[in-house]
Amino acid sequence: AITAGEGLLRLSTLILGSSSLVQGALDEILHHTPTTFYDDLLRTLEENARVLMEGMSDIPGLRPIRPRGAMYMMVGVDVDKFDADVASDVSFAQRLLCEQSVFVLPGSCFRSPNFIRLVTCPPPDRLREACRRIAEFCAQHYVAK
Repeated sequence: AITAGEGLLRLSTLILGSSSLVQGALDEILHHTPTTFYDDLLRTLEENARVLMEGMSDIPGLRPIRPRGAMYMMVGVDVDKFDADVASDVSFAQRLLCEQSVFVLPGSCFRSPNFIRLVTCPPPDRLREACRRIAEFCAQHYVAK
């Protein structure tokens, strides 16, 4: 037997199209959500993007690109400046997850090799911790002077 939470997770990962539940509520969401919600959301995303830029800008071997309205940040990875364990964006993402428990998407998923993608949605304290761990990972694998 599975729990209700496990059942919902299984169901939610099977939906490949739009959710009819969300579609049914869309009119209400679009026409009756206070503008303060959107203003607060934009402020939060701007602040989170600022936190990520500050945290990623001084890490050797990485080149962050400031988000412009997206809920993610692309970061260039100079793979030739890292040891053999970091030969591509895919190996960077895999090793980062294994060694530091930080999940990023390889840019190759988006036809952007030698980039990684970070989401800007987590709270600032989590983003700072992720930046700290990414910096530690890079310090361990960076070989270029």
